[in-house]
Amino acid sequence: MCEEQGIQFTLMTYNVGGLKDHESRLSDMLELIKKVNPDVLAVQEITEREEWDGNNVHLPEIFARTLNYGNHYCLGETISLRKHFHPSKCLFVDGIFKDWKDWRQGNALFSRWQFVSLGKASVPASPWNIPLYLPLRYEGNRDTDPRYVILSRLGCAPFFPYVAVTHFTTLRGERGGKTHEVPGKSIEAQHVRENQSHHLLKLIKPYILDRGELLFLLGDLNALIEEPCISNILQSEGGIIPLIPENPIATHPKVIAPVDHIMVFPGNRRVEYYCMVLDDKISCCASDHRPVVAQLSIYHSDTEKFKKLGAGVFPKY
Repeated sequence: MCEEQGIQFTLMTYNVGGLKDHESRLSDMLELIKKVNPDVLAVQEITEREEWDGNNVHLPEIFARTLNYGNHYCLGETISLRKHFHPSKCLFVDGIFKDWKDWRQGNALFSRWQFVSLGKASVPASPWNIPLYLPLRYEGNRDTDPRYVILSRLGCAPFFPYVAVTHFTTLRGERGGKTHEVPGKSIEAQHVRENQSHHLLKLIKPYILDRGELLFLLGDLNALIEEPCISNILQSEGGIIPLIPENPIATHPKVIAPVDHIMVFPGNRRVEYYCMVLDDKISCCASDHRPVVAQLSIYHSDTEKFKKLGAGVFPKY
């Protein structure tokens, strides 16, 4: 692609949590992702399962093989049966009586390019899986789910973009209407997510933001864009811009607008984008989350478009 036309990226983020209980949805999910054919795919709540009889299911490996990502993928484990077993989690109790050897869940990152060192783009390296929140004790519920971010860099010249994939906390009783919401839980949850945003910002500020590097942040933030964890911290303090979908519909049944987001820190570049929430028959049924997709055109400071229009992040519509 001619640099004057911009370097093109297609990004996608997708919470596939429905696969925990309904592996039959896998083919629909893979078909949906194939149609988009993203260069960078971020997935939340993806799982691996090992059984004593050898009947193992490694979903990240299946995704990578079926979607032609080769070895350019990683699972960032957040929780596992062996490390976090608690009798309050029915899935764990069911698992040991179904002869599971282990079960792991986490975020995953898939890329068309190899992963490179965070410090030296010429050196191949594996992504980091970094904790944003670790409970003193896991109690078998979402309130105490550990939260992590996968931090990586892609071997894609000339930008060698950094990629962060995460999944922020949501608390029991935070959502679900008057019959399910617990008073005060929504505010408590917002404070928890603010802390996770602060931790993420501390991680990436010195070496990515302050140096003007290109960053893609993708994930299920469990927050609307006007919530403080996004608007006050990531956007106002960090300069990381949420991409606004052309159709900003809910990405989860219990919310009124997207809580799954693609965000960009452009540095000294111009980023033009088209973003949308997928809303067809498959995307409404395959998971309890709808995926978000963005197509980016990125222009560096030597291009005519940058010289005429300047740096920043701008929608194409």
